[in-house]
Amino acid sequence: MKSHNISTTEKKNKYSLYVWVAAAVFISTYLLSLYWVNSYPMVYESREYPMWKHVKELMNAKTDDSLKLIVIGDSRAKAGFMPRQINYKTLNLAVGGSTPVEGYFTLLTYLENNPDPENLVLSYSPLHMSHDMYYWERTVKYDFLKNSQYNEISKKIPELIDPEIGSVNLRWKYKYLTSMYISSVITGLTKKRWIKNEETYKYLIRSDGHSFFGTRKGSSSYNGEVKLADDFHSSDLIDFYFNKTIQLAESHNINVYWYTMPFNEASCEKVSKKLVYNFNKYIENINKKTDLEIIKKIHCLGNRYYGDGSHVYEGVHITTQDIITGIEEKNISVSQVPLE
Repeated sequence: MKSHNISTTEKKNKYSLYVWVAAAVFISTYLLSLYWVNSYPMVYESREYPMWKHVKELMNAKTDDSLKLIVIGDSRAKAGFMPRQINYKTLNLAVGGSTPVEGYFTLLTYLENNPDPENLVLSYSPLHMSHDMYYWERTVKYDFLKNSQYNEISKKIPELIDPEIGSVNLRWKYKYLTSMYISSVITGLTKKRWIKNEETYKYLIRSDGHSFFGTRKGSSSYNGEVKLADDFHSSDLIDFYFNKTIQLAESHNINVYWYTMPFNEASCEKVSKKLVYNFNKYIENINKKTDLEIIKKIHCLGNRYYGDGSHVYEGVHITTQDIITGIEEKNISVSQVPLE
């Protein structure tokens, strides 16, 4: 009887030991994998990640650089403005898929760490002035903002409903659930994304924030406005932060400009006339109630200048010059410097 009790006790002890060992292995593996996905996104994330990483570093870096111009916008602005073609220091702080929600905090953080630039150009596509499609999978997933800034946005979301962001808060999932990264990790390791990401990151440093997207020598593909929209309706959340960005710039005596990156000819022929009219009207109305100066509204450029349906490639010289000329024509103190 005594030996039976000892045997039963031993079994219970062994079972408890197995449970504790299994739990320790599981927790250790989970914490290690969580550490890895948070520490090495350059290994597995898409090519967008190094662009967001680079802008985050630029806006958080403390410098004494007094710049004549910074550009904030989406991927079309990222591809369409090349700082190194100008003889004075400028920065391209645009990130793909972003809206003025991210743009406001980009400017705010930059101004906290750097002298005020003379001029600011804002440039977003109509699609990204009405839809915030990538807030969770880029802005949050890439840990682009500060916790206080995410909290501010979260407080605004119920007040200014955005259909893409919605009311469900996914921040904690991206912070603590490795399952949110499985697809990216598998794709990243399979396709060896770290090679392209490192090349992209090095180019971003050399180019002061510029990056191409499509690199074909001409494209007659349609852009997102043709594919996804037949009208323009501004998002309340995006509109709020767009106006807030302009007000922030004005409070620092920064000259603020708007430039719409051109549509290729193919998209210009197919895009809804109602969308063009209502988007241009929206920008004009912002111009009337703020100090925002309009360089160009929706306009067209030949298909041969595009690397894909949305982004200029060989046309980058044209759009960069457009921006500089537009600022000069507004009699702002940017010296007349030829492009290299």
